[in-house]
Amino acid sequence: MSELEFIQQLTDTQTNALIDVMVLAAEADGDVSSEELAELARNISRVTNGAVSREQAQAGVDTARAALAASDRSARLRRVREALAPAQRRHALLLAIQVIGADGRIRTSERELILQMAEALEIDGETAADLVRAVAR
Repeated sequence: MSELEFIQQLTDTQTNALIDVMVLAAEADGDVSSEELAELARNISRVTNGAVSREQAQAGVDTARAALAASDRSARLRRVREALAPAQRRHALLLAIQVIGADGRIRTSERELILQMAEALEIDGETAADLVRAVAR
């Protein structure tokens, strides 16, 4: 499935699930860098095919942050898994890894989150490792 086909098939619930994953990723190490925020904004624009304004994107991020603060990480990842089809889950993990790697480094806490996300999204460890390697290039 091409990225354009992927984007065109997203429902609002699925788009929000992708935003949740990216916000989780940005907050993984407790420090949201300007590079991570910029990558988050770029990815939101991509997954909405540019249909979301900067203000709408920020509102989506704020909503995701509030929802994440109100529930635990595992519960949020379960909701993401339920909202997305298997191919969409792989893309969600890729988007999360892109956000994590935006500042040029992947810390131990971020690697742990990637593994937790992969498990929660039912993505095997080898696929997750391949995605990390692809982003690290």
